[in-house]
Amino acid sequence: MWKRFHNVLRSRHRKRLENFGKDAPSGDAKVLDDCRQLLKDEDWFARKVAVETIAKVSKKGDETQLSLLYTALEDDDIFVRE
Repeated sequence: MWKRFHNVLRSRHRKRLENFGKDAPSGDAKVLDDCRQLLKDEDWFARKVAVETIAKVSKKGDETQLSLLYTALEDDDIFVRE
């Protein structure tokens, strides 16, 4: 039963992330801060969305965001590193 409940929660979590950061302006501090939190999530999909959003929303040459992306390259899950 717990596994089924966990899968339902994960499904809702992923659904919520489908359009995350889609219309965010370049350098949006709130979205980028949310991405930092998502990079710590146990779900690989959340981490992948964070990486994609950082790449899209961060300003070119932003050392802080580049550092986060470099860290994501070390993720255990290949889907996050893609």
